[in-house]
Amino acid sequence: MAELITEGRATTVDITPFGLERFIAGKSVEGPYPYAPRRDHWDPVRGTVV
Repeated sequence: MAELITEGRATTVDITPFGLERFIAGKSVEGPYPYAPRRDHWDPVRGTVV
C-alpha cells in the first residue's frame, strides 16, 4: 500500500487481483489454497451452525 501511495503503483507485489474491476467481472480473490469453512459458520440452508 505504501508503494501505491508514494509511487502511484505497486512494484513489489502484483495487486491487480484485488482491483475493483473484479466486482464488475464477478471474480473473487482465489488463491491456490481455498478458504476452509469456519466451525462457527452459519449455514442458511440448514439454519444451523456448521
